[in-house]
Amino acid sequence: MVAGTITAGGVVYHKIKNREPEVVKKYHAALRDYINDIRSGELSMKPINRLMDALDELKQNKNYEKIKIELTTEELNVLVNRIYEYTIKLASENAVELTDDELRSSDNTILNLQNYLKAQKRIFEAAA
Repeated sequence: MVAGTITAGGVVYHKIKNREPEVVKKYHAALRDYINDIRSGELSMKPINRLMDALDELKQNKNYEKIKIELTTEELNVLVNRIYEYTIKLASENAVELTDDELRSSDNTILNLQNYLKAQKRIFEAAA
């Protein structure tokens, strides 16, 4: 009986997962690759640009206000705060001074993430 329940739950999850808009799938894949590259110390321009493009597509989607990202607000805030910390570390290690705009945060987590990605992109360009 338990195995049947688990299987049915997996089927429901799979069907829900398949209803996820393509723009959300691209965002999740880009975010996963970006985080994996940070963890491995292999971050480069490619995953930064890919995540920035995915965020832009997400914001341009006609259903942007209705799209649900499977992270709690707190989880997303923690993630973006870690990205902020990484941005500061990256700037320091590459002797790049961040601007006030790059350091400023707002109540909009997605905008903060975009700003930090732009800063990381500038750091990589300056270091190249």
